[in-house]
Amino acid sequence: MRATTIQELVLQGANLVCEEKLQEACNFHKDIIKALRSYLDAAGQNTVLPEMNQMVIVFQPISDQDSHVSPAWDEEKFAFPFSFVVQESILLSNEEHRVDQNKIVTACASVCLFNLGLCSQMQATDQKEDCGAGLRNAIRFYKRAWATLQPIISGLDGSTPATTLIFLMAICTNLSNCYYHLGELDSARCWFNFLKECVNFFRPSLEGDVGSDTLCFFRVRSSGNDSSIAAAAA
Repeated sequence: MRATTIQELVLQGANLVCEEKLQEACNFHKDIIKALRSYLDAAGQNTVLPEMNQMVIVFQPISDQDSHVSPAWDEEKFAFPFSFVVQESILLSNEEHRVDQNKIVTACASVCLFNLGLCSQMQATDQKEDCGAGLRNAIRFYKRAWATLQPIISGLDGSTPATTLIFLMAICTNLSNCYYHLGELDSARCWFNFLKECVNFFRPSLEGDVGSDTLCFFRVRSSGNDSSIAAAAA
């Protein structure tokens, strides 16, 4: 399974989410995850493609229009699905920028899980009534995306790519929002606090590499949710 093939499949799935073909998107992403599992079972957990050794992973939110992603500042959740690309590293001598096949598979799985979470969250929002089951499905997928991503983000620091930070903050934002609407305010606050820490600590990196609309969205989410959670708890 080549990286270009994986990227193309994930992009197709993300486009289905953008088109709000949510059930089709869910099935498509689940099929990708099944294919990844079959590939790892057949190839072995430590498979590395030599031509992938000098690559870096870039997470990309996808818009339904041929333009940059522009989340509304007052949107409750990060409503854009993700894809990813594998790019050649400029710092070829830096071991931290070497990406083996396992990390490509990890990136793909985490993106698919996030997109499944977003589909579940959007379906729950559309239901309005009795949306609890959909929100819990979304939480399950988002938390699995977070856990799957840990090998890539285990050493977060000032050199962490801004696109990785955006992906992390999108997970935190949507988890906090799901828990908030379920009335589980302690859990909502936990993910909100992590979002706030990311925005504050990584602000220099974000300001240089992230679009102003996206940065504004996460700033508002990291400053506004606390008062909403506190008011709901009162």
